[in-house]
Amino acid sequence: MIDRSARPDRLPGRPRGVRRAAIPDNLIRALHEVLAEKPADAVTLREIAARAGTSPEMVRYYFNGKGGLINALLDSSLARVRDRLGEMTRQVEAVEHGHSRLIIDCLASIYLDESAASKLFNIEFARTRRIGRAADRGDRSGAIVEVVHAVICRLIERGVYRTSLDPELIAVMMMSLTGYPVRLLETLSPRWVSDEKLRDPRWREEMATLVDRYCLA
Repeated sequence: MIDRSARPDRLPGRPRGVRRAAIPDNLIRALHEVLAEKPADAVTLREIAARAGTSPEMVRYYFNGKGGLINALLDSSLARVRDRLGEMTRQVEAVEHGHSRLIIDCLASIYLDESAASKLFNIEFARTRRIGRAADRGDRSGAIVEVVHAVICRLIERGVYRTSLDPELIAVMMMSLTGYPVRLLETLSPRWVSDEKLRDPRWREEMATLVDRYCLA
């Protein structure tokens, strides 16, 4: 008879003291943490489950496998992104000054806080484009630029930004100013760029100042 208690490498199904309802959220959180440390294609079910304190069987039970868990993370991330964009849109409409800073703050928080999910969004978008399917879940950048573009158009209408601006180019410019430095976190040393530096309010203020110098009427 096999003594299963003597197998130290065996992961538990549902850890003691953990509510069953919390297991799905724990698994999504664990995937997010692992993605912050390694490429998406290097992540394993066993690693995710171990980080969540459960077993790979729980991933299959709640999400029908790794693919389902990835989709759950993408959906939760996209919901947060849309909430932030919606709040930014309302704030920009309500204030008289500081519009560019509000947009930069929103974009920076999205790119920094959702950086792990970004890896999966990019992979999913590339995959669905290759096979010719609709890429609603993968096209997160498209969802972001549509909102930023609409906000810029509204600022031009209100006379805040110059009427001669191309709102499409300005939307892409703002996304590039805030998003590309986050991508450089993986390739440059902390001397040049770090999560701490990018979260510094002074960096966001400088980005907003650059935008204002070009865009304000």
